[in-house]
Amino acid sequence: MKKTFALLALPVVLLGLAFTASAQITRIAPPGADCKSLVAGRTYAHSFEGYINTELFPVPGLAGVFPNAGTGTLTFNADGTVGGSTFIKVGPAYFGEIPMVNATYRLSWDLSKRPLVCTGTMKADAPQSPTGTENWQLVVALGGDAIELIHTDTGLMVGVTLHPAATGGCNNGILHATYTYNAKGWTLPPPNLPPPAPTEMLNGFIPFAFSGAIVFRPDLVSPNTLTGAPPGSAYLQGWDMVSMHGYIMPRTYVGWYKVQEDCSADMVLLDSIGTPLIHTKVQILKNADAIEILNVDAPMALAFTAERQR
Repeated sequence: MKKTFALLALPVVLLGLAFTASAQITRIAPPGADCKSLVAGRTYAHSFEGYINTELFPVPGLAGVFPNAGTGTLTFNADGTVGGSTFIKVGPAYFGEIPMVNATYRLSWDLSKRPLVCTGTMKADAPQSPTGTENWQLVVALGGDAIELIHTDTGLMVGVTLHPAATGGCNNGILHATYTYNAKGWTLPPPNLPPPAPTEMLNGFIPFAFSGAIVFRPDLVSPNTLTGAPPGSAYLQGWDMVSMHGYIMPRTYVGWYKVQEDCSADMVLLDSIGTPLIHTKVQILKNADAIEILNVDAPMALAFTAERQR
C-alpha cells in the first residue's frame, strides 16, 4: 500500500515541480517579453556566403542562380532601429558598400523552447526587392555574444552568424598576429586549368576551397613592388593549400593591409599560382579574435572567417 501511494504521489510531485519551474520562467521572462537588452547598443561584424535566384530577387545584369557573398557590420539600437552596412558581391558583380535603410528589429522570449530562446525578426527597405523590403529571422545566442540570422525572402538563400565587432581606435597594430582559416567559395575557371564541363558549373562558376594561415606584420612596411600599396600600409604574408577543379595546389602569398580607425580594413594579396592581384574588404571582431574577409574581385564569390592563434 505504501508503495502504491508513493507511485501515485510521484506524478503530483512532478506536476508541482513543473508548475514551479514554469512560474520561475514566467517571472524571469513573461510571455512575449522583450529581450532587446541582450543586443541593444552593440555592434556586430559578419561575413556570409549563399545563393541568390535573380528570377525571384532581381539583380541588374544577372539572370539565374548565382553564388553571393558579403561582409559588414550591424548596430542594434535600444529604440529598435538597426544601423550599419554590408559590402555585397553577387556572382561577378561587386556592388560596394550597401547601407541599411530604415531598418528595424523586434526580439522577444520564446517560452515554448527549453531553455528559453530570444528570437525575432529584422527588416529594412530594399528597392530592388519585389516586396520593397528585405527580411530576416534572428536568434540571439550566448547571452548576446552571437546572433544567428537567416534571410526569409524568396530567392535569397543566405544565413550568417554575427559576432561582436571592434568599433573604434584601431590601427595596423591590432592585427599583429597569425590567423588561420578554412574557406570555400566560387570562382570563374582560371585560364591556366583545363575548362570544366557545364555540369560542373553554376552560371559559369566552379567551387573551390583552401586552408592555411596569414601573418600580419605591422612592424614592416609593405614593399613597393606591390601595386597600389598606400602610405601607412603594413606587410603581410601567408600560405595555404588550394583545392580547385580536381587540382591540389600549394600556394604562398605576400601583400599589404591597412586598418582604419573604425576597425575596417583593406587587404591586397599577390600569390604564387598566378592569380590576378587579390583585393579584399575586412571587418575586425572584438579584441581582434577573428577577422571577416570578403573578396571583391570579379572572378570570385568568396567570404570567410580567419581566427587568431594564441
